[in-house]
Amino acid sequence: MTYEDDYVKREWVVDWAEDDSICKEKDRVLFLGSRDRVEILCEGNPVYGVGMYDGMSRTIEGENGYKISIIAEKPLRIEFKAQGGVIAGSWTAEDHMTGHEDTE
Repeated sequence: MTYEDDYVKREWVVDWAEDDSICKEKDRVLFLGSRDRVEILCEGNPVYGVGMYDGMSRTIEGENGYKISIIAEKPLRIEFKAQGGVIAGSWTAEDHMTGHEDTE
């Protein structure tokens, strides 16, 4: 898989979030930019700062202390975790891309 396949070409919707998370339940999450300068948007607003995609682990790690990982394949799910620093909160999101072949 590539950065585009794993994150960009998906329709991510937050399905769980801690109270102190910037992204809230039911927010739409977008991943923009290149694999070396990943930008994350929640409900169209830039959040969390720039990150970098690692193709081997299929994760995105942010310069200011966060990590996004794929935690399930069917349906595709990701998890955001703060790893110290100035960012608080965690959340998970599920791919809601229409017409995909994932089944539960």
